[in-house]
Amino acid sequence: MPGPQSASSRWLRVAKSSLFVAILGVLLAYVASQWHHLRTLDPPRGDFLAWATLALFAMLALAAWNLQLLLKAQGFRVSFLQASALRYLPLLGTFIPGKVWSILGAFMLYAQQRIPKAAAAANIVIVNVVGLTSGLLLALAIGTSLISTTPLLIAVVIGLAAISLYPPIFAGLTGKLQLLLGRDEATIQLPFFTLLRYFLVNVVVHLGYGFSFHLFAQSFADVPLAALPTTVALFIAAQIAGFIAVFAPGGLGVREGVLIAGLTPLVGTAPAIAISLGCRVWQTVLEIAAGALGIWATRPASDG
Repeated sequence: MPGPQSASSRWLRVAKSSLFVAILGVLLAYVASQWHHLRTLDPPRGDFLAWATLALFAMLALAAWNLQLLLKAQGFRVSFLQASALRYLPLLGTFIPGKVWSILGAFMLYAQQRIPKAAAAANIVIVNVVGLTSGLLLALAIGTSLISTTPLLIAVVIGLAAISLYPPIFAGLTGKLQLLLGRDEATIQLPFFTLLRYFLVNVVVHLGYGFSFHLFAQSFADVPLAALPTTVALFIAAQIAGFIAVFAPGGLGVREGVLIAGLTPLVGTAPAIAISLGCRVWQTVLEIAAGALGIWATRPASDG
């Protein structure tokens, strides 16, 4: 008979699935209630959509280059296309319930490049933890400037980011991830300034993502330039919410809900829905394209 642990795990899966279905159901019902207004919207403007696409693709390339530099600092020779595949192909795993599939997929891709599992774990931690902390930092920094609250939260996030990048603590995070995946714990030490460089470039990537989203929103509605800090912070917050919502594959429903709630006061209900749903398709297609460019390059590296 199944033990208490297996029973609790089963109930946890049921709870996660139920929460996801409930959120998705509410979102779909809300979209259906606005369907008449959605049908009256004009098609997106091609000029803003083109500029948004170029801006986002540039940021995707910058993030891949950042990972390539990080691997180079560790002595691993990975091409830009290979780094792009390592960075974006694992994102497809986020659409399978349970965030672990994305991590396992990343381990497989790193193994194809003959990167040791300890180094692979370190870089997976960097992509996820540093991406989350830098996003939180920006969202809080922009948010506090908009609502004129105390900057204490910013200082806290900066402190947490610095602590997480401190080599001994970072090595511990790496080991915990490997144990979580059922692997033997191994430590790897990376220079603090190597991690700091990755962090700072990641901040630029987040800002670029937010700017590209602002352009994308302008293709659907008249979003004033003065609202740029708001749209940037909103997009980053939506990305973070989708990331930490472990019950929602790919953050589906959660991210859209955050965007709709934040955009409605700026552009109205129907445009907010169109922008939020359209952004999901637009961003996913570009991320898949960025990963697909490197698929052929993920074959095992030669000994030479």
